[in-house]
Amino acid sequence: MFSKVTFAALAAFVASPVFAAPATPLAIATLQQEFVNALLTPSVVPTFNPVALLNVTFASVGSITTGQAIPEASVAAMPNINVVGTDADFATGGAFNSSTKYTIMMIDGDVPGAANAQGVNTHYLQNDLSYGTLTADVLTFTNTTPAVINYAGPGPASGSGPHRYTILVYAQPSTFTAPATPAAGSSVTMIDFPTYLSSAGFTNALAGTYFTVEVGTATVSFSSTTAVNTATLSVASASASAAGTATGTATGSGAAPTSTAVKSGAIVKGIDGIAAMFVAVAMGLILA
Repeated sequence: MFSKVTFAALAAFVASPVFAAPATPLAIATLQQEFVNALLTPSVVPTFNPVALLNVTFASVGSITTGQAIPEASVAAMPNINVVGTDADFATGGAFNSSTKYTIMMIDGDVPGAANAQGVNTHYLQNDLSYGTLTADVLTFTNTTPAVINYAGPGPASGSGPHRYTILVYAQPSTFTAPATPAAGSSVTMIDFPTYLSSAGFTNALAGTYFTVEVGTATVSFSSTTAVNTATLSVASASASAAGTATGTATGSGAAPTSTAVKSGAIVKGIDGIAAMFVAVAMGLILA
């Protein structure tokens, strides 16, 4: 007979998020606007037209959301970083493919409105990442080279406000040669970010996210930021219109509407049924 502990474990299994959030057009558009509203684009990141999402997971935090405020101690260790895209992103000739190498960087964009006149502190820089394992439209890179800058957790000065730690993925051009500075094996290094991007031949970041870390109470002034109203995004209007058309067609034809899943890193259809099955089986065993 199953114990209450076993039942609790089953319930936890059913409820646990296994797949990353899907890279829908609305999610991509929201991410792009979040960078604008956070004053990252174009003042810190010159160009950001993402085609995919980043799933960044810290051991003590889990998968983070864009702009999430996180304690300094919780981001001290290197996170897992995966790309969440669509079938088109990973198809031959897509943004992420086996013929291209990639670079991941984490920079400190400082507080909103900061001039960053001397550059940005770079906390992680890894070149020559290869297309690795693809599972349900979630890509894990393969790395066989040392990092230029090994991951160093955020350490903003006390009272300096909420620093925006920004993780970006760039495709390396076929002629890529790593800039001489910073040298391989460097610790946290301040770089002129636009100049570095130009030297490396990087144009648009394919994916990205950011989180904030603040130590103590801010004693400096910084610009205010706003949340994204997804209803104002053009893709939201298009999606709503398409959904309305699809619903009308299904109703008119006598077909029942379904919750068909998108493949982009999430499996939706049937989850409720699976959950109900586990709970029913467990309850039956407990009552037996």
